[in-house]
Amino acid sequence: MKTQTMRGNRRKARPVLPRAALSAAVAIAATLILAAGCSTSPARDQDVVQGMDALIAQISQKTVELLEADARSTLAVYYFTVEGEESGISEYLINDLTTTIANMGRDRVDVVTRQALDRILSEYSFQLSDLTEKENQVMVGRQLGADLILTGFITPVSDYFRLNAQLIQVETGVVKGGYIVSFRPERDFQRKIGGPEATSKTVTVEEEAVTRTGVATLTTLLETFDKGMSGIRLSHFEDAYGEQIRAASGEIGMEAEGAADGSPCVRFTLEAELESPYSPLAWEESYLVFYFHMETDWQPAGYQGLHISLSLQGFSYADVILQQEQNGEQVMFGLPVYLPPEEWHDLRIPFQNFYPWDRGASLDPEKPVTITVAVPYEENAYRYGFHEETRIKGAVLADDLGFFEITGGEDPGLLASFDDEISRMTVVPEVYGSLFYEDYSESDAGVLRKAQGIDSQTMAVVRMPEGPSGSYLSVQTTLTVTRDFDEFLERECCLAYYLRMQPGKDWAGFRALSFFMRSSVLSEGTLEVTGNWQGQYFYHDFALSSIWTKIEIPFGELVSGSRTLADLKGGLPQPHLMLYFDVPKDALARALEEGALEITVDMDEFVLHQ
Repeated sequence: MKTQTMRGNRRKARPVLPRAALSAAVAIAATLILAAGCSTSPARDQDVVQGMDALIAQISQKTVELLEADARSTLAVYYFTVEGEESGISEYLINDLTTTIANMGRDRVDVVTRQALDRILSEYSFQLSDLTEKENQVMVGRQLGADLILTGFITPVSDYFRLNAQLIQVETGVVKGGYIVSFRPERDFQRKIGGPEATSKTVTVEEEAVTRTGVATLTTLLETFDKGMSGIRLSHFEDAYGEQIRAASGEIGMEAEGAADGSPCVRFTLEAELESPYSPLAWEESYLVFYFHMETDWQPAGYQGLHISLSLQGFSYADVILQQEQNGEQVMFGLPVYLPPEEWHDLRIPFQNFYPWDRGASLDPEKPVTITVAVPYEENAYRYGFHEETRIKGAVLADDLGFFEITGGEDPGLLASFDDEISRMTVVPEVYGSLFYEDYSESDAGVLRKAQGIDSQTMAVVRMPEGPSGSYLSVQTTLTVTRDFDEFLERECCLAYYLRMQPGKDWAGFRALSFFMRSSVLSEGTLEVTGNWQGQYFYHDFALSSIWTKIEIPFGELVSGSRTLADLKGGLPQPHLMLYFDVPKDALARALEEGALEITVDMDEFVLHQ
């Protein structure tokens, strides 16, 4: 019996968008122009506290737990600054924590009233910057007759906040203890308190444009659709051919309250009637991609990346494409993205992450761009999108189009840290073998089979708090299986896990790559590095476990035949990364017993070293 392995039997790579489809799109849609950007929402993150009432309860409980059990204390709840400034969130926390902590710790602590705190602050005429100085906090505590001060700072991260709380002893100024809580306020919380948005401040610039100052970016939104109409040219095209396609169509309209904040957004509805659900053999001569074009007159000069908010309805995979006319020809730059469906994703993608489809091409900052969202049927079918349907229907919701500037200094070796709103490296997952697989158990030639016994597949790519260096990225997959899955096991076949990434930076001048990783199921993996225009690939095997492990791979150990990546004197321009793993056989056997296979891969801080 022969066991299928990843290195020997990897499925032939599928192109992101075939050139035949591109030329057809250009012929029909003529000149296209636009731009986009990225961030992953931790909406499924069980560690993010949902709502302010739950946050108040958790902070109060954690604070009372830090108090001495055999001594009564006097506590003052002080300001929680947001990026060094007072905020409506801080005002809300002071008021509610004062009451809740007093009730929860009534036998161990007396809590100073808000009125007393305001009086002391007024007497000393503190400015906002004074609230962050520890000596001022201790001085205020003494004036209030407090033994302890509860204070801290709040950091916006993607679409949630991270609160770092500290319990300070007034007499010594020593931090007795602390904790970190990640939380997401209710959608209308900021409006109720009259404060800033969760991750940005918004001001109107001129008449149309809006700027947002985030943790690491200054974003200029050039089209928000808030007037219920579009100020840019919108069009669509369905590239469909082959006997498997009976009909394919799209429609563009406005969704009155469809955006994440309840405002209008644009909606591209796509649908098709198929001869049969997806199968690699039946679809060999058929092809289906939907293109949604947003044509603008905007030039990217002075900006570092594209911003777009997207929600994919009914599927999870798309290609975001920038297009320009250069020397009378259309030039394309593409990026694949995986976005858990039915959620809004606020994307800020650096221009360098969009790889050219023509060798040597580069984005011209002085020419307008068209933003295209392409939805390929095949890529989504492999991820259980439009699963087993002959009538498919979905939608792309788009909002808040524009560009962004990076406001802080950029580490030239940093590929991804997942700590701010910039999507420096998007991750596209796939489970090979979950839908169809090559069965080598009876013949070296292999037989294509449907993966009987796998009922469904769900995936999520989410940011999580408190990784090795801050937030980290978690790729979570669940396969539900039935008793028919035993046939898959009896044929000694395997599942393989792929994570595809485009980090966007050239690697010239660097000698090694490091990253943190852990997994609940996987124990061995392979890193594969491929240049955008090189046929060969360089790979290196590594081990991982359920605890965080820093993996550092020198370029001299990334091999391709007799060569190594270190042998490329000019470095590797615009590399693609692929992480792949064979799912262990014991995990597959457990899945049959338990009815589900759950795989989590966590990763953090991809860094190049000189």
